[in-house]
Amino acid sequence: MGEFIGQENVELRIGDGATPTEAFNAIPSLTSIDWSGRSRPAVRKTAFDDSAETYIAGPKDAGEITGDFNYVPASTYQEQLETDHEAGTTRNFELDFTDGTTTVTYSFAAIITELGTPTPRDDVVKRSFRLKISGAVTEAQA
Repeated sequence: MGEFIGQENVELRIGDGATPTEAFNAIPSLTSIDWSGRSRPAVRKTAFDDSAETYIAGPKDAGEITGDFNYVPASTYQEQLETDHEAGTTRNFELDFTDGTTTVTYSFAAIITELGTPTPRDDVVKRSFRLKISGAVTEAQA
């Protein structure tokens, strides 16, 4: 049985958009991440002569990724989120989970739909984000 994955082994990387080979760099100081909302709707295909409702699987929705990071204004990669949010850019991302032996990488394109700056009195300044995944997600293990 493999090891569990600790929080130090989760990384969200943002692509630089270069072609033909895109480079991905970690968004530093990530403090939380949540990938939720993955779904596949049931599409009704019932005909008039069917005796019961019938359905087929509809297209997958890869969901959204939300998270927070400690705000580092000098971080090029954190600031890229701000630039992309303002411009409405679709950007490539990679989300890595590793147990120290095996790394699972999810690759996807997304738009930044929300970007915030919660500033609590008793904590460091953070940035919050919401990515809406656009298209298919690919999974690779190494």
